[in-house]
Amino acid sequence: MKRIVLIIIVLIITGIFLEVLSSNQSLVYKEISYLNSDGIKENSLIIDKPILKRFYDIGVYLSFSLAFAIFISTFISSKLKEEQLKSKKAELESLKDNLYKDIHNALFQKIIPKELFQTVKDEIINAEIIRKDAEWILDFSVDDNENITCRLTSIMKSYNNTNQIIKNPISAVIANHNPSDTSIEKVICSIKGKQTVYYEKNNKPEENKGVEIEKIDDKMHKIHYDLEIPPNNYVDYTIIYKIEHSKRLQDEFFTWLPVINLKIIATYPPEYNFEIFSMLSPSLELKVKDDDRSIYEAEGGILPRQGIVYYLDKKTTHNNV
Repeated sequence: MKRIVLIIIVLIITGIFLEVLSSNQSLVYKEISYLNSDGIKENSLIIDKPILKRFYDIGVYLSFSLAFAIFISTFISSKLKEEQLKSKKAELESLKDNLYKDIHNALFQKIIPKELFQTVKDEIINAEIIRKDAEWILDFSVDDNENITCRLTSIMKSYNNTNQIIKNPISAVIANHNPSDTSIEKVICSIKGKQTVYYEKNNKPEENKGVEIEKIDDKMHKIHYDLEIPPNNYVDYTIIYKIEHSKRLQDEFFTWLPVINLKIIATYPPEYNFEIFSMLSPSLELKVKDDDRSIYEAEGGILPRQGIVYYLDKKTTHNNV
């Protein structure tokens, strides 16, 4: 590539040099004789280029034309090679992924009972979406009638685990039945800092972006939004639920996709007890335990349909002694 650039520069300099030499050549006048229509001989003066100037002009034309042709052909060739490399790289990545999956399939088939293998393959080995670094934030408040409201914020990164664009339709069915009422307050999805989905409960329909709301009946509705995740990339995903309970709270939260690493933060009034029952594969470790705050962490892989059951109830007189 450096040689080609050097050749182009030399040709351009040569063309400029020849142009200067050509401009220094003076035009010449020549007298020519010719017969007019009446057959009478007449003389006339014409302006002509010297042979050397013509030679210089041809050299200028050839130098610039050759430099331009080399530049264009090199640029096009470089672009074609770049596209070919991208295509070959994508093919190799796809081949590598398929090879890895075939190796994993063969390995797991030997160590996992046949009855379980298909489930492991569908939900783990062939998982197209993997969530990482999830945070579940539970903020509890209590009104004068001791009714409990939980504002549950779920934050995560959803990774496309393939070499192709994934259209990942996500939907949530919200049912309002006693003893609790649930609603989605807010949804935000962004890819590389660009917001692709935005929903807020109190917004007008036209103010929300990329969201469809379907009413099922008087107590149930469905929120649906589409995400296109580029290959080997991720979407930042935040959803906020509002859950209203009676005086004692018992609820659960589960994941439908594989998750790597989870942090749970719970804040609550100091006169209440908060407890978690874990149904996760990795150990859920209590990192912080204050009168009004608890923080838990689980490092490692969490399988689909795993989650937690959590409790919040008022401390008894015996507990306060």
